Amino acid sequence: VEIERAVIEAGRWFEDYNRRSWEHPKVRLIEDDARNFLNVSDERYDLIISEPSNPWIAGIGNLFTAEFYALAASSLEPDGIFAQWLPLYELSPENVRMVLGEIQRQFSEVSVWHMDTGDIIVLASRQALRLNVDAIDRLWATDASVRRDFREFLEIDQPLGLLAHYVTASDGVRRFATDASRNTDDRPLLEYSAPRNLYAQTLELNVELLNQYKATLLPDGLDAATRERAYLAIVDPFLRVDRFDFASRAVTELATSPRSSDASLYLGMASATIYSTQFRDAAESLDKAARAAVNRDIHGAYRAELRARLGEQQGDRGAAIEHYREALHID
Repeated sequence: VEIERAVIEAGRWFEDYNRRSWEHPKVRLIEDDARNFLNVSDERYDLIISEPSNPWIAGIGNLFTAEFYALAASSLEPDGIFAQWLPLYELSPENVRMVLGEIQRQFSEVSVWHMDTGDIIVLASRQALRLNVDAIDRLWATDASVRRDFREFLEIDQPLGLLAHYVTASDGVRRFATDASRNTDDRPLLEYSAPRNLYAQTLELNVELLNQYKATLLPDGLDAATRERAYLAIVDPFLRVDRFDFASRAVTELATSPRSSDASLYLGMASATIYSTQFRDAAESLDKAARAAVNRDIHGAYRAELRARLGEQQGDRGAAIEHYREALHID
């Protein structure tokens, strides 16, 4: 449902990214106001994604009110999921609390994910949210465009690197939004408070405030084997955004959790020590990772890539090229 015809017409200019999704037989494009459409629709949906314009734009605030979230909840199947896009830039912490608080009042289960662009995606449901790791792996393995999107837009080289974007779940959101002001149709605080922060530099503040409620690095419900894969996969994405603190936590979790072998632990240590320019420690960790490899060496390409990074950081261009070629040859 799109209110602006020009947006629909502009879709053809972005075919490389939207995959001409409007041609899919399951897609029906409706030119209308999305909230008005839900008001008159008697259908129930598995998923509703709300990505309006920024809250400081006139008229957008009514897509973040208590009444809108109640309408969305009533338009979903019992196990349906509501997804809300929200920018953390140029919004006050109180504005962010206000929106998250209204979402949680309608949906008992909430999961927050942060994007490097300064936005968050809030997933909400009235039933428990469970991450389908098999679906992520299947998409990565079978759809080249998904791999491209992960690599180009998220700078993620492994499917479970996506979990580096996880922030917090229901308990964290509940504590973060404690005492938040209400945003309702007849008292639209967001509509009038959001424009006051239009040029305020609030992104880093909001990120840090939300991260205070990041009780765990990974969502609940993952088995031991998946957690081992995930802890290793999130180290590099954290380092790419200069979150050495979270990368170190991931390595610590690897060290204290059940592991199929020590190879994953040593690779995590190698990545972190290359980042912190502890080159001798990094080389020792890579040697230990090679010795710890068992049966099918599932980490061979990544180990070669880390050796290439180490050579690059040490100024040994020849060694870096050699090991990057080795990594490409393996995978």
